[in-house]
Amino acid sequence: MAAPPIPQFLAHLPTRNGLVVPYISLELGGRVHFGQTRGIRVAECFVSDLCQICGRSIERRPYLFLANQDMIDEGFSSEPPLHPVCAKYSIQACPMVGGRLATYAKHQADLAGTPCPDLGCSCPGIVSDSGPGPDNAGKPAKPWFMAWYRNYAVGVRDTRKPLTVGNITGAVLIGLIKARPVTSITKKEPWPTSPDE
Repeated sequence: MAAPPIPQFLAHLPTRNGLVVPYISLELGGRVHFGQTRGIRVAECFVSDLCQICGRSIERRPYLFLANQDMIDEGFSSEPPLHPVCAKYSIQACPMVGGRLATYAKHQADLAGTPCPDLGCSCPGIVSDSGPGPDNAGKPAKPWFMAWYRNYAVGVRDTRKPLTVGNITGAVLIGLIKARPVTSITKKEPWPTSPDE
């Protein structure tokens, strides 16, 4: 599949192989690890209401998250919210989120223990979480949803696991308004920008 066109709204971001590099994506040694995140940027997005893709402020409520059914059921997301235009691009660019892959990749690098790429950062480096990492390699992919929430609270998901930057592991999602399967809207025009559409 060819890379989707990059919206003007995302033109300020770097690209790799024709794809926008999301603000929270992990880069190590000049290589982008799509699907893996930098804890310091994830924490920054949660605390400052920034979009995980473009890194700009999210000024409009409700909050939009891309989530699978487990995240919706648990009311928790390890990734920050995003703008509708950024969600649209992500769904088009990411075959996992867009529902175009039947399984997670069979071989996924386990980067746990790798030092943090941010000079002077005091975090514990790359830590494993419950996201789509090596533990999910080869397992069936789960369907994704555009899920709108009234709010979220920054928090720690499980105190028994290693902590990410600043003790932030994700968001407790508050007040689900609507969840729409990504596959039901990928061809819909105009693209939904709110839960009312």
